[in-house]
Parts: sequence; structure tokens; C-alpha cells
Amino acid sequence: MPKETRIGVFICHCGGNISDTVDVDRVKEATGSLDQVKVADTFEYLCSNLGQEMIIKAIKEHKLNRIIVASCSPRMHLDTFRQVVRSAGLNPYLLEMVNIREHCSWVHDDKENATSKATALLRGAVGRVRYLDPLTPKSMKVTKSVLVIGGGIAGIYSALELADKGYQVYMVERNSSIGGHMAQLSKTFPTFDCSACILTPKMVSVSQHPKIKIFTNAEPIVIKGSPGNYEVKIRVKPRYVDLEKCTACGECALKCPVKKPSSFEENLVQEKAINIAFKQAIPSAYTIDKDYCLFLTRGVCRICEKICKGGAIAGGGSDLEVKYLANFGEHFGMAYQLSDDLSDMTSLRDDVPKDLRKRRISLPLIHLYKSNSLVEIEKLLDDLQILARNDHAAKKNALNRILQDLEDKGSLDYCRKKINEYINQSIADVQSLRGTHFKFHLIQMAESLRPDGRSQKKPNC
Repeated sequence: MPKETRIGVFICHCGGNISDTVDVDRVKEATGSLDQVKVADTFEYLCSNLGQEMIIKAIKEHKLNRIIVASCSPRMHLDTFRQVVRSAGLNPYLLEMVNIREHCSWVHDDKENATSKATALLRGAVGRVRYLDPLTPKSMKVTKSVLVIGGGIAGIYSALELADKGYQVYMVERNSSIGGHMAQLSKTFPTFDCSACILTPKMVSVSQHPKIKIFTNAEPIVIKGSPGNYEVKIRVKPRYVDLEKCTACGECALKCPVKKPSSFEENLVQEKAINIAFKQAIPSAYTIDKDYCLFLTRGVCRICEKICKGGAIAGGGSDLEVKYLANFGEHFGMAYQLSDDLSDMTSLRDDVPKDLRKRRISLPLIHLYKSNSLVEIEKLLDDLQILARNDHAAKKNALNRILQDLEDKGSLDYCRKKINEYINQSIADVQSLRGTHFKFHLIQMAESLRPDGRSQKKPNC
């Protein structure tokens, strides 16, 4: 930084847009008397060639090293005046712009008050510009991918536009289908065109576009990084139906004995516990509402699983997948499966040690890929099996105490610690591990694990 700070202040009339309401000459006099201000001047249009030349000339003649331009919004001419400062031999980041058009002249009728406000803004700019340091732009690699949060009509159009330009797009939608509120409408204003006729083709285009990946029933839970290199973690809630196997035939919904209010229809009509939001839903697959499903709430029924010819009901509604997006490009995550025989799990079998594959257990296999925590998993399975021997005296209250602790702490180590505590206390009234609630809550507990097996949050104990 130079030993002496020499500030130049240049005020624009903006063809009367500013000068008709702000007394620019009074502002010039007040600002010119401030410490370290060597030049204060006005011009009809500073953004014109003549105005720019005046600034360049003043910088060179008075050896100015800090520049203030009081004019319109920086959104319009910040780059213009940075180029002017650069061409005069100064670092472009030694420029400060003050918006006295949108912030003063356009929002005030009283000239006295507008002039006082403009003077105050410039006084503040003079104080700030003294502390500006020259900056050097740096180039860095960015991830050419985009996260679109929300799969409504705006998100759909955004995703398609970006994907067509070559970007990898990740769309995250919290509901079971994309479409948003427009899917709930019959007509659109002001033309009263058919809403579905406009929306449905775009939904199909999004689902078929090779550059777009859709996550439904999902929400971002961690966002960190900076523009061009964000890292986002998303949580995908279970559908309890396999998207690849479901053909949307509707047989499951016909046989399902449970009815519930339809959130898509604003609770005005009833739908089944296993349902599809609307006929044109994307993905075209059914979803089980865990709050109404008899199997998920009471451990009974399973009619949908029995009649589904494609075997799409995932383990009786028990599959959960959590994905992470690192820099919107790499996929890390955890997969959870329920099975009585690990050797039958073809999708995960190759990654599971042989001694684990051979064991027949009725509890979740927590398989963490890209991790070295299988030893911890082995210990956890051992403890859970010890606990399972007490299924003859099942009591919901004891189970709920365990589940609440597991949910709150969210750690493999903490899970083992609490299980050991309950074992040592000789609690014999714990529900069998075949109980669905325990399985699902254990899965929720494990959601907080990092891909490397460490806990995302520390226990509060």
C-alpha cells in the first residue's frame, strides 16, 4: 500500500436522474473537504467516453490511488469503471462505487434530504476506500455440475436449460414425484391452457435426459464450499418400493386395506397407504406412507408385498438409501438392506467379508462402502444378537427408550455403548429385532455416519 492515500471522488449527474433531486455541487463541496480527498468533480455522464477520459486524466495528473464513483447502481457500471481504473494503471479493486441514483434520487422527493443522504453515503465511502487493498484475481477449477433444489416447473425448466448446455444437473425434490404445485392445477392463467399438457412433457424430458439425475423424497441437509466447488449432502427418505421393479400397475393400491388423506389433493380425497401422487408422476412408481402402513406401524398385513408380481415392495418396505453429493459430481453414501440371509444379497454380497455373508441374522446389514469400519459393524451385530435373545418379553416402552437414544446420538460407538448398558441392566422386555420399528430407527441412527464410518455428530454424553 502506498504511504500516502490519495482519493478522487467523481459524481455523476446521470442526465438529471440524479442532479434533479440531489444537489451534486453541494455534495462535491462537502466531499472535497474530507481528509485525503485530492480531487472532487462532477460530470453529466461519467459512463460516457468523455466521462471516462476525465477520470483517467485526473488519476494520472493527481497521482490518485483510490477512486470513488457516485452514480447509478454498481450492477450496471461496476465493470465499466473498473476497466477505466485499470486503464489508468491502478488496480481495479481500488475503486468504490456509491449508488446515489436508486438509493437517493429515485426514492426521495425532498431535495434537501436527498442531498444530505448522498453526502452521508459518500462520506462513508471515503472512510471505507482508505482501507481497500489491491486484489489479484485467481483461477481455479470448478465442477461443471449444478444442483437444482425443487422439482417444480421452475426447477424443471432450469434443469433442462442447464443440461442442454452440457452441465451435469442434480435435481432434489422433497416429494415422491417432480412436478410441484403446477401438477395440482387443471388450468393455467391467463391462457387457461391445460396444466398437464404443458408440464408432463417437460417432466418426461427431465427423467430421460442423460445429464439429469433426479432424487425424489430427498432434501439437502449439509451445504458447504464456495461457488463452483460446493459440497452438498442430501438425505433420501425411503419409498419402501423399488423404483427399478415397480411397474405402477396399481394392484397393490387396489388391495391395500388402509385409506388416508391425499396430500397431493390437499386432503380433500382419500388414497391408499401405498399410492402414487398422480397418474403422470415421475418417477412412475408407488410409495408407501410409513405413518399409515399397517406393516410399518404394527408389523402386520404385508398384502402389497404378497400380490406384487414384480417383487417391488422392498423387503416389506424396508430399504433405505442415503446418498451424498460431493462437489455435485462424486457419489458417496451408505446402503441399508434387511435380510435373513446375507448370502442372498447379490447387490452387496461381493463387498461383504465371507464370515459376515454366512451368518443368518434378522437385522440390518449396515454396509459402509469406501470405509474401514467393518470391524465395528461386526461388534455391533454381536451385541444386537445378544439383545435379540430377549424377544420373549417384548415391551414397547423399553424399545422406545433404546430407539430414542440411538436416534439422538447417531453413532456406531455410542450405539454399542447404550446396548451394553441395557444388557448389563438385564432388560428382558425388549422387542425382537424382527420388529420393524427397531430396524427403521436403527437405520435412522446410522444416517448420521460419514462414508468413512465416523459419526457426523458427537454424542451429548
